[in-house]
Amino acid sequence: MKTLNVAIKTALCGAVVGIMPATGAWAQLSTTAVNAISAGNTIYVAGSTATDAAIQAFFADAVAGSTVAPCQAGTYTLLSDAASGSSSYAIACTASANFASGALTGQNILISKQTSGGSAIGIHNVAAGIAAANFVVTPCTALNACGISQTIVPNAGISDVDPTTFVGTGGVTSADAQALTAANGVEVPFAPIVSYQLRNALQTAEGLTSGSETLANVPSLTPAQLRAIYSGQMLSLGDLYVFNPTTQATVQVDTSGSLVHICRRGNTSGTEFGANIYFFGSGCSKGSGVGTVSAPDNASTATAGETWSATAAQVADFVFAGSGTGDVKSCVSYATTAPGDTVAYRVGFVSTDQVPTAFTSGTNPWRYVAINGNAPTIWNIQLGKYDWITEDTFNSTSASLALNGGLGNHGTIFSGLRNGFANVESLAQLNAASQNAAALGTAGGAADTGIVTLGNSVLYGSSDPTGPSAPAWPAAIRLSTAGNGPNSPLSKTYPSSAVNNCNGAYQSDPTG
Repeated sequence: MKTLNVAIKTALCGAVVGIMPATGAWAQLSTTAVNAISAGNTIYVAGSTATDAAIQAFFADAVAGSTVAPCQAGTYTLLSDAASGSSSYAIACTASANFASGALTGQNILISKQTSGGSAIGIHNVAAGIAAANFVVTPCTALNACGISQTIVPNAGISDVDPTTFVGTGGVTSADAQALTAANGVEVPFAPIVSYQLRNALQTAEGLTSGSETLANVPSLTPAQLRAIYSGQMLSLGDLYVFNPTTQATVQVDTSGSLVHICRRGNTSGTEFGANIYFFGSGCSKGSGVGTVSAPDNASTATAGETWSATAAQVADFVFAGSGTGDVKSCVSYATTAPGDTVAYRVGFVSTDQVPTAFTSGTNPWRYVAINGNAPTIWNIQLGKYDWITEDTFNSTSASLALNGGLGNHGTIFSGLRNGFANVESLAQLNAASQNAAALGTAGGAADTGIVTLGNSVLYGSSDPTGPSAPAWPAAIRLSTAGNGPNSPLSKTYPSSAVNNCNGAYQSDPTG
C-alpha cells in the first residue's frame, strides 16, 4: 500500500487542480531555471480542460516509491499568469528516468497548457496551424507571473472526443481529422449534476432522506428524463415525475413552477459534445429530429461559452453556456434564485474528476445524481453499469510538433505525457482526490469518482491489466489499490481500430 501525501486545491475555472505536498515547503525550479528551458524542451498543448486535473496530478506525483513519477523529486513547478486572470497554466520540472522511457532524464522540460475553448481547439488549431489564445509563456518575473497570456499556434492538442467524430463542430473539418495523428489517452466519465436544493427535492420525491450525503440516498434520473431536461422540453419540475419505491407511486417532484436552469458548455467543448452524443446521438445520427442540449439564451456564447460572473442576465438565463468546467459548476451552485423563481433548481454535467463542496448554511453546492439507479462511480464503471464515457485523443502532426523553436524534443515530451499520465498508477493517485465524490458521507471507496484507463489493449498491450483488477472493491479503497484501481472494462473503440466516440460502449475485458 502506498500513501498519497498530497493536498488537492481545486480552482473554479477550467477544471484545473494544483497538487502540492500536505506538509512542508514545495521545492521547485527557480525562476532563472524556468526561463532557461530551451524552446526545444518547451511544448504548447491546447484543448480539453477535463484532463487538466490528471495532467497536473501526473507531474506532481509525490508518492514515495512511485514507478511513474515523471519529475525528479522537488522539481515540480506550477506556473501561471496570475495578473491576466487566465486559468491556463504551465508545468516545469526536471525529467526523471520514468518519463518518456528515460529519453530526457535530467533535462528541464516545460508544458504550457491553455484552457480556453475546449476540445475543438486541440483539434482544429493543431491541424490547421491556427493560433490559440491564453498560453502561459516565459520569461517569468516570478513563477506566478510568466508574461501575459499569449496567442500561439499549439504544438499539440487533447480532445475529449476524437477528431473524426468532432467534424462539423467548432470549426473541425474532415481535413483536420485526416491530418492528425490521434492517439488514445484515457477514458473520461461524465455525469449529471444538480444544485443542492434540487438534489434534496429529488430525494424527497423518491422516498430518500432529504439532505443525506450517503450513496444509498443519491437520487436517480433516467436518460429519458435527463434528455427532456437538457433539451429544454421540461421547463419546470412540475413536469417531472419520479418513482417512489416506498409508496409505489409516481410522484411530482415540485409544484413551485420554478424554472430548471440549464448550465452547459460551449459547442467547442468535448464535455458538451460528449453529452450530445450520449443523450441524443447528435453528431453521429443523421436526418431530421436529432436533438441536442438546449441552446444558450445568449446566442453569442453558443460556440465557446463565457465566464460565469453571476450577472443578472446570467442568473436569469434558462440556459447558460460556460467556457470551462468551473463555469458550469459555479452556475449550478448559484444560490440566489432567478427572477420569478422561488427555488434554486439548476442542472448541468461535468467530468467525474470534479469534487463537490460540503454544504454549509446559506450555500447551494452542486451534487452528482445517478442515471437509472447507477451513481457515476469508478466501481459502477468497473461493474459495467455506468457508461457515460468518452475516449480522449492526443492530437498532433509532424508540422505542429516542429513549431515554436524547431522539432527538438516536442514529440518525446508529448508522447511521454500521453503514455505516462494514463498509467493506472498515475490515475489511481489522481482519483484519490475524488474519493466518495459521488456521495460525500459514504465511508470507504464505494462512491469514488475519477478518470479511468482504456478498456482495451490499444494503449498498453497485453502487459497491462485492462479489466477490473479485483472484486475487492469497494471495501478496499483506491489508496490501498494504487496502480490497480481505475481500470475500465468498457470500450468505445474496436481493437486495432481508430477511436470513434460514436460507438456505444461495450464490455471489452470484464476480468483483467
